[in-house]
Amino acid sequence: MKQTSKLILIPLISVLALQVEANEISGFLKYMHAGAKNQNNSIDKSSNVLGLELGYSYDLNENFSVKATFMGIQPLGGGNDCARIIGSKYTGVDGFTILGEAYLQYEDEKNEITLGRQKINTPLLASNPTNMTYETFIHVGTFEALRYQREFNSNSSLDLSLISKYKHRTSNKFYDIGENITGNTSLDSDYIALLGLQHRFNKSFNIQLWALKADALMNTFYGQVDYKTKLSSFGLHFALQGLSQNIDSNSKNNTDNPYLRVDDSSLVGAKAALSYKGTKLMFAASRTGDSQIILPWDGSPAFTKICVTSAMTRSIKGSGLKKYAGAYSANTTAYKAALIQNFSRFGLPNLKAVAAYTLYDAKAASVDQKNKMLYLKYDFDGIFNGLSLAAAYTKIDNFDARVKVAGSNNPKAWTTQPGQEYEHYKLMLNYRF
Repeated sequence: MKQTSKLILIPLISVLALQVEANEISGFLKYMHAGAKNQNNSIDKSSNVLGLELGYSYDLNENFSVKATFMGIQPLGGGNDCARIIGSKYTGVDGFTILGEAYLQYEDEKNEITLGRQKINTPLLASNPTNMTYETFIHVGTFEALRYQREFNSNSSLDLSLISKYKHRTSNKFYDIGENITGNTSLDSDYIALLGLQHRFNKSFNIQLWALKADALMNTFYGQVDYKTKLSSFGLHFALQGLSQNIDSNSKNNTDNPYLRVDDSSLVGAKAALSYKGTKLMFAASRTGDSQIILPWDGSPAFTKICVTSAMTRSIKGSGLKKYAGAYSANTTAYKAALIQNFSRFGLPNLKAVAAYTLYDAKAASVDQKNKMLYLKYDFDGIFNGLSLAAAYTKIDNFDARVKVAGSNNPKAWTTQPGQEYEHYKLMLNYRF
């Protein structure tokens, strides 16, 4: 049955929400205007969309609680152009609404167990692919999973998840792991198992280790070491990362879909950051191995990822293991510089700005791709508390669809001519409650 938007029910839902305690209702109402164009203006499109997230949580007792969250999208004209701009394969004129979160949770001082549809953010799979606070998407992805988190003490923690289904942030359906990746049921993959360990040795030194097993698909291992210290009024942050991925023989030899035949790969990266009174300057570099990296659940741990704001971040069922759809292309060296500015010392504590420049030298695609990004956000307070206004702009020089821009997503855009410039912008008005 076709799922259509239920955003017309917002007034009714609001009335019902008044019947429960205010602290049990959470969510947002978001308006987005987005546009894109290429170098010769053969592509010059824009569209508007509304998004709603309405969650209700209820404490059963001191330890148990339940939560349900409805997620809806309503394009305001634009049809397929709107779908492409906001990053959705499924969003048509009527939009959709889905029960994105629905879980039972147990929590005490040391343990947290969550069963059902939920948001999960880790380096190797994530609801929010940027793993930052940049609200450049209407919704984030959700997982059907059993998740166990434990804090052994203030310095050590464990994260263990068993995942059976995944809903892309722009999809109106939860898909089995195999179907989600291949677009069909030719490859049977029943689950994803994820294990994470984090330990802080002291105030400066921290390490995290992650292992992901996708049944009949791949094994992926990730490690990251961070060192933070202060030198007078300056903050210093250094980090190293490494990723190793082994593709299952069932994937390499799958004859139903030749795009599944990828080889083992790796990634190494480093970053350094300097901060001073609300100003942060960061430099990073990374290098991939001889084959592409496959992280089709929006995992994007590379330090050189950029906060992408365009339709290139489409998260689509069936795109996960296709050629050039991995986190980064093979034999790619990437460099990134970013400036993050909080304007508190200039009398504007609610204003934040991010500017980034990334260069991707992709030997496999024989192209150097340059990405420039600017992001501004202002959070209102007082009687307008919960309201924020944001703007994001991305420009790509020497665009090539084979070069990854933001990790796990297949960079879809209208331009089919490598070497062109490609621009994308978003204006977002968001009210959280």
